[in-house]
Amino acid sequence: MSEEDDAFYELLRTGGELEPPSDDYARFDEREDILASMELLELITPLLGRKPALWKWAIIGAQSALQGAMVCALADTTGTSVLTPKSGGKLLDWLQSDDPNRGPPPKERLAEFGVLLEKAISAGLVLTEEQEKDIRRMHDYFRNRFSHFIPMGWGIQKAGLPPIIEAALDAVEKLMNSGRAAVHLDGPDRRRFEWSLRNSRIALASIGIPVEEETDNLKKPRPLGWTKPKLPPFLESMWGNAIATFSKRSEAHRLCRIDDLMFEIATDWKGISPTIENMVPLMMFFRAHSAFRGACGLGMGGMTVEGMAVLRLSLDFVGYACLLKANPSLATVWWDRDIDEKSLKEARREFAGGAVVRAVKKVDQRLGEIYEMLYDRTIQFGGHPNEKTVTQSLKLDITPGETRIEQVYLQGDGNILDHWIRTANQIGICVLKIFERVHHERFKKKDVKARIEALSQGL
Repeated sequence: MSEEDDAFYELLRTGGELEPPSDDYARFDEREDILASMELLELITPLLGRKPALWKWAIIGAQSALQGAMVCALADTTGTSVLTPKSGGKLLDWLQSDDPNRGPPPKERLAEFGVLLEKAISAGLVLTEEQEKDIRRMHDYFRNRFSHFIPMGWGIQKAGLPPIIEAALDAVEKLMNSGRAAVHLDGPDRRRFEWSLRNSRIALASIGIPVEEETDNLKKPRPLGWTKPKLPPFLESMWGNAIATFSKRSEAHRLCRIDDLMFEIATDWKGISPTIENMVPLMMFFRAHSAFRGACGLGMGGMTVEGMAVLRLSLDFVGYACLLKANPSLATVWWDRDIDEKSLKEARREFAGGAVVRAVKKVDQRLGEIYEMLYDRTIQFGGHPNEKTVTQSLKLDITPGETRIEQVYLQGDGNILDHWIRTANQIGICVLKIFERVHHERFKKKDVKARIEALSQGL
């Protein structure tokens, strides 16, 4: 096979054929195939509670997304690893042939869904027994019946359908954040994927909640006297700013994805012996996550100074956890801090800032340097009443005869908000990476390392 043939076939295999002459074409490759299925799910899932017939398309979309993710994760450079043995063998023979008259490439036949699933599991896809069962049932029973529907009456119990879709989404996420498949999504495509995944999960989680159980106070009329004090309208302005930040700043979406991952790690955390040495570092994770959320509420709402101070608190919690991991006996010192003056002094000495930084650097020198740099930044821009804490929100209006000084409570669009969002994203990733070393078994069980790395790209 000549070099020209190699190049030509690679162009065909990767979907790089000649550009269509106009925008009248819908273009697809392996990435767009997955994104199309995911965005179909994003559109359909909010309607499932009111239009049960759309479960057909939710099943088909979830199966298509998972099949595409398996293809991306398993495909080798020739593309034969995802084909049937017969089809893959013929294609390899064609690729390796030097016969100038070998003809066009043979038709390719994709391996069966079940075969791809077995290969994906063998390659490292981690599924619970129940998830694997749900995924196989999704394909073998539901998807095949829907795609080859015969005249019949068919009743499906709706309560069992959300877990099936959730199992497929979990597998898709793991596949697209691991190894070879991770390179298929970057930049805008990565954001499309993660956003459709998040929205589909939120919609699935809300299915079955009766309307009368609505507890969203934002949708209720404001109570009498709400607008009379100055504080309630200020809080409303913060909430409005948070919505605007989410709408206008794509990097704010990364904050949401970091929070989602923290929440996933924290949910249903079981199997820890209830000793003080184990429980204190565990509680540090929950408080660090809560602080991160609180900081995001402040920062996205425009209170960047105060948001920076609370970001520092998230770093404090993870730093303490790292120190406790290195020296578990300090859990008792921490717990007994306020017994008397002696215990207070001991706690202050053992948990001094320098000791915390050294503990993080001992675990990972470079990560410790990043932790120290970010911690200093939070002090500089909000954690302490330093010059930049005050002057970043200072406005001077100098006119003849008058100098007007203003302090901005709520920042709008601009560099200050962008700086806060970037810092918050960096701190969120730093916190996750340190906790990954503190709670290694939990992070390994949740299989989140690749997802953390994907979220850290560009920071």
